[in-house]
Amino acid sequence: MKQKKNLIIVAILFLLIVIGANYLIIRKKTPRIAYVNSAKMLENYNALLELRTELAASNNERAKKIEVLESSVKSLIEQYELNNSSWTKTKTEAERQLILKKQDELKKFKEIMAIESQEEDNKKTMQLIRPVELLIGEYADKKHYDFVLGINSTASILYANKAHDITDEIIELINQ
Repeated sequence: MKQKKNLIIVAILFLLIVIGANYLIIRKKTPRIAYVNSAKMLENYNALLELRTELAASNNERAKKIEVLESSVKSLIEQYELNNSSWTKTKTEAERQLILKKQDELKKFKEIMAIESQEEDNKKTMQLIRPVELLIGEYADKKHYDFVLGINSTASILYANKAHDITDEIIELINQ
């Protein structure tokens, strides 16, 4: 009976040692880390280079529309300067107000064109970047990387093994 008890104690101790050793080995596993030079990747991403050409053409069209309006305002100013001395005070003031109105419309149009350009750029760029992010994740899983770091001015992480994600715990902490 005593031998059985000793055998059970030895077996339990052996099991505890094996479990403890496995725990230490797992905890000490060095994560596999890689990096991507984000700037180089984007400079050499063909679809993005094609998009830049497309966006430049779009911006050229916007610039042409602005030039037409600028020419119209310039023409109004030239007519004003040429003829205002022969106009009545009322006509001069009406033409001056028209020029101010057209200049304001031109300024607003330029602002709208700039916003449209930025929104188009952002939308189309994100449509290209999202698949790249997914591809990086798939590649990292295939190559067994735990982290893929992006080298750029913000030093972002492009991929992280979900086992290392502590986001939920942090959210819980900050919302306490």
